[in-house]
Amino acid sequence: MRRGGEASQEAPTSHDVARSHRSSVALRARPQAVSELLASVARGAFQLAPPLASVATWIADFFKRYGDREPQLADASLVYLADHQGTTTVFTLDRSDFSVYRTNAGKAFSLLPRPR
Repeated sequence: MRRGGEASQEAPTSHDVARSHRSSVALRARPQAVSELLASVARGAFQLAPPLASVATWIADFFKRYGDREPQLADASLVYLADHQGTTTVFTLDRSDFSVYRTNAGKAFSLLPRPR
């Protein structure tokens, strides 16, 4: 994703990774930032591949549905992918949140790794 431009096909540099990490930390430190990011996507501030643009609405709905749990963008993305791939099995160490999240059909997730 690039602001106002096309997606790059180049491999990410260490600078890109550091910038991405700083952005991730900023999103966690300011939960409202995720809502602002999704609103920016909806307004067209970023140019996304067509399938990704429709995902923003789904993720925004997920944040509204589970707002009391203060989900992370990674949580919403994993639930979206699992739901749209037709699986209920996910790999996560976040058992407390993922034991609450449900697919759009209301199914619980089977979490890996399994507890010992």
